[in-house]
Amino acid sequence: TISIAWLAGFFDGEGHVSITNQKHKNGKIYKSPRIILSQSGDCGKKILEEIQKDFGGNLYLHLQISQHGATKEAHKLYWNKTEGILFLENIIPYLKLKQQKAQEVLDHWGK
Repeated sequence: TISIAWLAGFFDGEGHVSITNQKHKNGKIYKSPRIILSQSGDCGKKILEEIQKDFGGNLYLHLQISQHGATKEAHKLYWNKTEGILFLENIIPYLKLKQQKAQEVLDHWGK
């Protein structure tokens, strides 16, 4: 089991949190949270799988070997809005570098 404090530190170093604009088919722009962890290689994939077991999210292959010069596969674990808000609510007390941006996301979509 992964501790929340460890995960927050890992996310501070390896994660991404932001608010993005997405254009809908009707032309209207909607804001949406973006919460992602990226890792390369087999060890990186195993870490992301372990995090996914405890904290949800969707894991996918982002880069294959030799694609864009990659020497290892790269994977991303991302959370949709609902799971992402729960994830951030858990780790925010321990975040240092990304706490402000995480708080902006929570202020916009949190409870």
